Amino acid sequence: NALNSTFTVLSFIYDTQVPTSTVTSPNTVYITTWTTISGTATDQLGVGTFKSGIAASSVTVAVEQIGGLHDHLWWDGSSFAGSDPTYLAAAFTGVSSGTWLYTLPTNFKNALISGTSYYIVSRSTDNAGNPAFGPLASDIPGGVGFTVAYDTAGPTASFTVPAYNALTNKFFNQLPTLTGTARSEEHTFELQSLTNLVC
Repeated sequence: NALNSTFTVLSFIYDTQVPTSTVTSPNTVYITTWTTISGTATDQLGVGTFKSGIAASSVTVAVEQIGGLHDHLWWDGSSFAGSDPTYLAAAFTGVSSGTWLYTLPTNFKNALISGTSYYIVSRSTDNAGNPAFGPLASDIPGGVGFTVAYDTAGPTASFTVPAYNALTNKFFNQLPTLTGTARSEEHTFELQSLTNLVC
């Protein structure tokens, strides 16, 4: 009879837009050292002003080895043995848009093989629970990620003409052509130079 009443007001953000992330480093085809992976991420896509944003640990990264003993196997935290990605949390700085950084652990760096390529993919999830894509390798959209060749071995070069080691007389008074090969872990080249060299 006193007509007392109470009420509650609730507000929420309805967010169905998936976030995206991009690998920005490494950003060259060949690298000789590798300590971090970094990139950008955003939830500010599509229509609507209010987005749920991305939490500090909601950008993740996975790496697949291409070639070698563990061809097309993913890093699982201890070795390249996974048939699907194991996404490891990077450190995201920002609210709805920002940058992220993943520092490679020592066991990962020790497992790298010179002359082998690695495919890097990042995956973000917003605070509403929308993932950029599913967790399986087959869920990764085309064009996502970056492939880098890890090469720490120096190139080598050798002469093929003249075949110096096969000669008994190591002295020459004329060399029409010097020919040789140069090799890195990725490529072999044939070189010809210094034609008609007279001593």
